[in-house]
Amino acid sequence: MASDTAYDRLIPDLRLDGRVAAVTGAGRGIGRETARILAAAGAHTLVTDIDEQAAEETAGRIRDEGGSASAFPLDVTDEHQVAGFTQEAERDAGVIHILVNNAGIVTMAPFLDLPEEEFDSVLAVSLRGAYLMTRALLPAMRKSGWGRIISLSSMLGKTPARYTAHYSAAKAGIIGFTQAVAKEAAPEVTVNCLCPTNVETGIMEKDFEFFGEREGISPDDLRRRWVDAIPLGRLGQPLDAARAVLLLAGEAGAFTTGQALNVSGGEEVH
Repeated sequence: MASDTAYDRLIPDLRLDGRVAAVTGAGRGIGRETARILAAAGAHTLVTDIDEQAAEETAGRIRDEGGSASAFPLDVTDEHQVAGFTQEAERDAGVIHILVNNAGIVTMAPFLDLPEEEFDSVLAVSLRGAYLMTRALLPAMRKSGWGRIISLSSMLGKTPARYTAHYSAAKAGIIGFTQAVAKEAAPEVTVNCLCPTNVETGIMEKDFEFFGEREGISPDDLRRRWVDAIPLGRLGQPLDAARAVLLLAGEAGAFTTGQALNVSGGEEVH
């Protein structure tokens, strides 16, 4: 019989002890669950959000659960704030090994009614934010010889829907950004993104109302329609995306880069 050590080599290591992870938009939803799961795996987690109180709440919850976390107020669209965060975080915690670009804005609007400032703000948070954070943290990752960058795109970045021109453009941009940077960041750093289906957060209730009103059905009927479209028979949960981040963030993701991984219950398959 093989030794325990030999068996252990067959099992991907999901532990992140000694690593430092930064998660943007971590005050709620997918960002909060991602910060929690990375901390549970042993990483010191830097919880950032434009809402300082929400960031503090997430970091406090992680510490209550036995993890290690610090909170930072951060507007990812502001390059001066990003630079300030990077300097402070690296001074206090050392190299940031894992970056999760989660911050984003979700709005829906018919294209011809879409205000220019709404288009700009959605792209700024999702796409410009990922660019600024990646540009700030990638050099130290490469110098250290190890890094993981994981950004949140969306199923709509691959298969857009009506009323989502600005959101779909931002999320498709994340995919292209990821694939291009992955080729330059290798071999020291892997760069990937996730494409979740509809995930049950507070934002989704507004989506049910918006689309239900335009399609002439109740939010409950629309919810059932969306669930029926998912082969696994349920909507996504924040923890589903967080678990996928964990898979890519450790040694299990060592040979995966430039990918747009569907976390869609089978609804998106390309």
